[in-house]
Amino acid sequence: MADYKDVYESFWKQIIEDEKGNINKDQLMKELSDYKYLLDSIPSVYEEVTCHGVSKPFADPKYVMESHREAFINRRYALEDLKNMSVMAKHYSPFEKVVSLGAIEEYLK
Repeated sequence: MADYKDVYESFWKQIIEDEKGNINKDQLMKELSDYKYLLDSIPSVYEEVTCHGVSKPFADPKYVMESHREAFINRRYALEDLKNMSVMAKHYSPFEKVVSLGAIEEYLK
């Protein structure tokens, strides 16, 4: 995690200080209000995209993304994979293909 002094100097200082270095209290309150909104909102987003696997606002983003990928299937890729796994079925019309339940279960592991 970045040093808080470096973060302040490189990001926050220009937002909440004037040219003389005086803190604009009203601007500071706005920024803190926005930050509070994010802290309150992030857990619900994380819970949704990870199927309730992650909720802490300061969770490592890589972990959140990994949890998301684990919890959800990209439909476009899944459909293409299932099409590639399909085989012609003798008891269906020549235009239909099937994928076995076992193959689907293995795919979803």
